[in-house]
Amino acid sequence: MDEQKVSLNDLENPFHRFVVVILHAGNDIFVRGKNYLEVNLLPSTILGDPSLHRSPFYLKVKITTLTIEAMTDHFSTIPALVHFGEPIVLSSWNGLISEPRRIVCPVAPLTNLTINENGLTIIREITGIAHDIYQSPKNLLELIESSIRKSVSKKCAVLFSGGLDSTLLLKLIIDSGRKPLAVSVGLSESHDLMLSERVARLIGAERVTVELSQEKLFENARYVRDMLGIKTLMEVSLAVLFFTGALEALRNGRRQLIAGQGADELFGGYLKYLRTYEEDGPAAADNLMKLDFARLWSSGLVRDYSATALGGCLLTLPYLDPDIIRIVTSLPISAKIKPPLRKVILRKICREAGLPEEVCMYDKKAAQYGSGIEKLLRKWF
Repeated sequence: MDEQKVSLNDLENPFHRFVVVILHAGNDIFVRGKNYLEVNLLPSTILGDPSLHRSPFYLKVKITTLTIEAMTDHFSTIPALVHFGEPIVLSSWNGLISEPRRIVCPVAPLTNLTINENGLTIIREITGIAHDIYQSPKNLLELIESSIRKSVSKKCAVLFSGGLDSTLLLKLIIDSGRKPLAVSVGLSESHDLMLSERVARLIGAERVTVELSQEKLFENARYVRDMLGIKTLMEVSLAVLFFTGALEALRNGRRQLIAGQGADELFGGYLKYLRTYEEDGPAAADNLMKLDFARLWSSGLVRDYSATALGGCLLTLPYLDPDIIRIVTSLPISAKIKPPLRKVILRKICREAGLPEEVCMYDKKAAQYGSGIEKLLRKWF
């Protein structure tokens, strides 16, 4: 990363009909053949860890003189976007391209695409149906453990706020024999820094803290805003969390950052779901959760993955394993929300994993609020 956006004016030569621009951090991801170049964005290649060859998270691109072919994973956890124009561009973040007026189309999950002289061809696959056998907390716990085995390296970092989502992942990664480092980011004496310190002690996790000063927060916010082209307070707040966490992970020799993204949408974690349940009924809350989850791959994950890559790490999200998604999305809303509780079944999974009851019953704000970052950034916006 040379901190310069790609200018398509430099690619006006007619030879450059198709362009691929990838933002990533890690090992060499290229395979060079006689007449082609392959780009393999997988945990096993990015991290140089062959034990992760079964991970369901990937973006694969094959480039020849005449075509670009790409394949996305089941949830586009490693993002891809097509920029229409001359030339046609495939990128991992729309902000990488300096021409903002181009039409940008995120590539949906489970998509095979081809870009050639005839334009863009897209084929989408169809996912399977869940089965009742896996719907107990014990079996869901086994699926999360399986996701960790497939996709989490032996030496990783966990973006750790002390909440249910990150605590369960951190505990299971420790129990698997891996050596994770919990990375907590926030303002001094913020709720999340104090909570994460307490929870890390309870489960015996190694932890480091990044206490952001106002000056450093504004510096990081300006950088991710300018590099990624994001504008809203919410997006910048979250991007700062992932970027800062990745920088600290890299400083401690970790190239993979694990996070609990997707758990709120899957298990009913946001307060708005509870409010909708109480005001408009269970069906309305269920529909809102499904809508949020359907949007996640095209916006939030793109931002979080790119901010993490800017910080030097690969972002991996174990809750978005396809086996977990198929089962949890098939569960009734009653398994997720029972007023006043949210994340009902996830709390049961936490108990099954052996977490202390006080941890299983924690009810905390989203990380951008609990860290104090969003509140302070309001002064800057």
